[in-house]
Amino acid sequence: MKNVQSCILVWYLIFQTFIFSLWRRRRLGVTGIVTYFYWLFVYTIQICIALLLFRKKAKITLLIYAWMRRIDDVMDNDMDPPVGFTVATYLKQKEEIIESFTENGVSHHLLIQEDILFIKLLSELKNFKSDFYLHIRELWKIMLWDYNRQKEQRIVPQHELTTYAALQDKVILEAMTKLFDGNVECIKKVLNIHGGIFSKIDWLHDMPNDLQKGIVNIPKEAVENYNIDLVMLKKSRTRKEFDIQHNFKRWYGNEVIELSKQWNMVRNELGYTFGGTFSPKRKFILSLIMLMIKGFEKDLLLSRSAI
Repeated sequence: MKNVQSCILVWYLIFQTFIFSLWRRRRLGVTGIVTYFYWLFVYTIQICIALLLFRKKAKITLLIYAWMRRIDDVMDNDMDPPVGFTVATYLKQKEEIIESFTENGVSHHLLIQEDILFIKLLSELKNFKSDFYLHIRELWKIMLWDYNRQKEQRIVPQHELTTYAALQDKVILEAMTKLFDGNVECIKKVLNIHGGIFSKIDWLHDMPNDLQKGIVNIPKEAVENYNIDLVMLKKSRTRKEFDIQHNFKRWYGNEVIELSKQWNMVRNELGYTFGGTFSPKRKFILSLIMLMIKGFEKDLLLSRSAI
């Protein structure tokens, strides 16, 4: 009975996190609310198909996403920390859990309700030969860097943004390659040359929403060279308000052009097999990858239309 209750709680937390993440689209107004129901339907179908075909691997992916997403929402002030915690003590508790996480389990004793996701993740990974705990630690390092620069309102230089964009690409893509039995060496070759391209496209697409939350993914050098008014930029809420920030628009336009050139190079190298990472025989996996690639291409097109 206890195992059944635990399983129900795990799935409740996963879908609660997933639905809340989508619900934030309401900030986009009527369009956001309408698209919420569309994407809720699409993603629910995709999750069901993934669970049916990949079972344990899909479950591991969902558990990592849900647990990390809840932490990220507290970091971004989209969700309050649990009762009895401040943001600082909540993040400290999570850091101690992650630091105590090894291939043998977790030694941290102070766990709260949502950490059942983490405990379930450990049980799923137990018989899965992988150093996933190292990827989770690296992902935590990126999240903490993002949180601290936002909290300090620090505008970081180009090399620091590029370093963390490349690290984020590496952590996520290498972990997913291992999980779905791909060739890690192949994806490493691509990332060594073009690491950061996926995160940078994502940042560019999310920039208006991120700026409203105080997250600035514009390099310090660009702010100075283009004389970008960050105070007015952060206050912008509508497309019209962003359009009158001419210096920002000039930088944004140049960034879209540069990333489009890089993406065309990456796209040619990846080909149909994701740079040889997956066998041509694994048609379903490759179909999912093509959907992901089309998503990035769509983000670039939307960014280009905003110029």
